[in-house]
Amino acid sequence: MKHFLLSSACTLLTGLGFSLLITPGEALAQDEQASAGYSLEEVTVTARRRTESLRDVPGTVTALTSDVLEGAGVRRAEGFIALTPGVTMVNAAEVGDTQVNIRGINGARDAENSFALLVDGILYTNPAAFNREYSNLKQIEIFKGPQGAIYGRSAAAGAIIVTTEKPNNDVSFDATVSFAEDDTYSGLFSYSTPLIEDELYLGLSADFSQSDGFYTNSFQNNAPIVDTYEGRNVNARLVWEASDALEIDSKLRYGEVDASSIVFYSIFHLPVFAAATNTPAANQDSNDVEFVFNPNIVSDNDQEALEFSTKFDYSMENTTLTGWMLYSDIENDLISDGTSAAFGFYNGDAACQQSVTDLNAAGYQLPSPQFIGTSPVGVIFDPNGSFLGAYTPTTCDGIQEQLRNQKDLSFELRLASDADEALRWMAGVYFLDIERQVGVSLNRDSGLAPVRGLLQVGGPNSTASLTYDQFDTRVMSAFGQIEYDITDTAELSFALRYDNEDRDVSSLVPTNVTQSVIDLNFDGIFDDPLNPALSSLINPTGSIPDKNKTFSELQPKVSLAWDVSDSTKLFGSWGVGFKAGGFNNSGSAATVDIFINGFINTGAGVPFADDLGVPLPVITDDYEEETSSAFELGFKSRLMGGRLNLDGAVYHTVVDDMQFFEFMVGTFGLLRVCLLYTSPSPRD
Repeated sequence: MKHFLLSSACTLLTGLGFSLLITPGEALAQDEQASAGYSLEEVTVTARRRTESLRDVPGTVTALTSDVLEGAGVRRAEGFIALTPGVTMVNAAEVGDTQVNIRGINGARDAENSFALLVDGILYTNPAAFNREYSNLKQIEIFKGPQGAIYGRSAAAGAIIVTTEKPNNDVSFDATVSFAEDDTYSGLFSYSTPLIEDELYLGLSADFSQSDGFYTNSFQNNAPIVDTYEGRNVNARLVWEASDALEIDSKLRYGEVDASSIVFYSIFHLPVFAAATNTPAANQDSNDVEFVFNPNIVSDNDQEALEFSTKFDYSMENTTLTGWMLYSDIENDLISDGTSAAFGFYNGDAACQQSVTDLNAAGYQLPSPQFIGTSPVGVIFDPNGSFLGAYTPTTCDGIQEQLRNQKDLSFELRLASDADEALRWMAGVYFLDIERQVGVSLNRDSGLAPVRGLLQVGGPNSTASLTYDQFDTRVMSAFGQIEYDITDTAELSFALRYDNEDRDVSSLVPTNVTQSVIDLNFDGIFDDPLNPALSSLINPTGSIPDKNKTFSELQPKVSLAWDVSDSTKLFGSWGVGFKAGGFNNSGSAATVDIFINGFINTGAGVPFADDLGVPLPVITDDYEEETSSAFELGFKSRLMGGRLNLDGAVYHTVVDDMQFFEFMVGTFGLLRVCLLYTSPSPRD
């Protein structure tokens, strides 16, 4: 499987959203309800990095309080995403790669998030840090729309702000255990105690969860091995109130995950092929097909996480100095069935041929339009051949392995005025260093239990293709914001942030290793390098050079809020979001140029996409920065004596050079059709 991060033309997103909150008790008279205390609780949030009423924020914020989170049994990201209008998520590839869509702005696989994630005031930049277990939840806020001015890079879609309960003078112990079908169970244990009363507090927690998942593998006796999950975490927190002015909050987390991966059901959406061959089943709608999982490889996704953070707040006269530091090390790797049967890479392999013979003899049926013939060769070339898609029970698919290891070191220092002044201000600096390794390989499937390894030279699972790169990123930022009460009923706020991001990439693919499966040079000799970028046809140097790029952006945001009455507030805002550009895995452009576009300077390539009238994909090994400009107008009203909240907003977002994910079916695949994914339609 090959992944590309691309840049597209401008995309326009617009939307309209309303929310309605009401409490029981309509049968009572209004004055009786008011006297009885039937009114909605006033919610405070920290969406703008200071504590204020939810109604005072000039923007759309969904705030989920502890009662709501506990009542819904929220433990993971999908739990609170499901409670938030205008926000969706996809988590089908692996536990460390989750895409969240906020108002139509989506994340991209193998890339950084499009939203800022803050946990107890600390910004987490590793994409794998989001999809985790959340314990001792106090509140979750989802601030929609570009928030680059407040939270910086990668907050193009919004911000998700998680707040947990601090340990205090109370000794507490909580335990929750739950059971469900499909051998699903989980447990959460937490304990907090004062070590020194009124000064030093300790919080400990641990959780575990396990599930066989919802789906089964029809090829492997309907075994529940498709979307299994097992995870465990231990957390420690130490809060030190060193004085009336100084508080230090330190946290440590260690977590492990053992789960399934690549939970994709592959269908055929080939309208040209379906019409030319009179095969309607080759042009399928994903909403009309039944999911059937039948790969012969049992997928696995391992993740190990270590995080340490410390944060201090120091109160001075009329100001507060806040600083924090975060170290995060998350290692993530997976193994699953490959997608190479459709390309015939392993047609000459004895294990591939034997698996097809055995399945054909057993009369095994694949979901239409697939079928197994007497040989793995495509039926177009052999009347007795097969028609195979991705993730089949044959060994002709090969095995894919993927690795994503990332270490982050970041810190922030900011100074803020008190919140009760007519003019409120904040200013600070931020630094981030990322070391990230990303590798994707296609290995041979021998038919036996696979030996894991991203790069294997020889042996039963020898590597046929490999992308493997080291990505280094350094970010330096300066930011500031002010809020000014123009009158007793109107507030004008302005925020500005400057991000400078320096990015490097180095290929880790060895240049002295060859493979014997894919003919990169179309010369009939299978002794080519592991990565198409090393092919002698397009790279006479025999090496992949290092690259460096720097991206920078000013991100302003201006907002105006007006209390029309005691019960109604109007607001408007405009802001800029920013995601830095970067690099695809080295060899992405060469893969498409050789196998998709088909025109090689020797003339050995075969042009086909243009023959079908399909535009040729233009893919490079780097991609441009993404910027967005968003306008929002809205209102917040509190009616019926405080028993009804009615909020609404309209927004208009223009995204330039949107980064999205394009899925080329197969690794270095000779394929005539590619699938292009852009950001889904806006929802709000």
